[in-house]
Amino acid sequence: MADRTQAIKWESPSKGGTETDTVPTEINPNQDGLDARSSFFQNDTSEDGTVEVSRDSSDNMTFKDGVVSGTKTLTDLLEGTIPVVVQYADETADSSSSSSWVQTVRFSPSLAAAKYLILFSTELFSESVAAAGRVRVQIDDTTEVVEGRTASTLGKPPHITVSGVYFFDNSSGSPGTFNFDFDIWAENQTISLQHKRLVIAQVTEE
Repeated sequence: MADRTQAIKWESPSKGGTETDTVPTEINPNQDGLDARSSFFQNDTSEDGTVEVSRDSSDNMTFKDGVVSGTKTLTDLLEGTIPVVVQYADETADSSSSSSWVQTVRFSPSLAAAKYLILFSTELFSESVAAAGRVRVQIDDTTEVVEGRTASTLGKPPHITVSGVYFFDNSSGSPGTFNFDFDIWAENQTISLQHKRLVIAQVTEE
């Protein structure tokens, strides 16, 4: 453990101080601050410049050490800890009478290799009591996140809200495209999909 010590100071109001100390004076640790371009921190044996906290020409606080490659600003260091959140929304009501899956919207956020929470919601409905349909959310046209189904209930036109949360492990760095698809079960009927919404939150670093 390093010894805890206090520095000797020179202080002048012309340099931002509040007192005139023109001879070496003990600092007041509850009042005085160190005025310097940068500070170096050593281990038990070295006296080098490996670890440095400084200020660059753009007034950024910068850091460097023997682990982080190069000099990093505080913003650089925080980028890995602040989660990436993107959101998409398509409120348009798309209609179809097809018995095959129809892609209504495709979101392509180009996700980095990391893990994410996916929040989604959409509404499937029809004006006909005879209509019945399905809706699904897919990732990269292969992973089915959810499938919802609806049909007429008690003689009323079908309407269903499909929503949920999905944990997406994208460690492999796939493109990360998201589809909202739907189809119709009953022939000669029309069903619609609206309010397609997607929120993606990164929960691990790249």
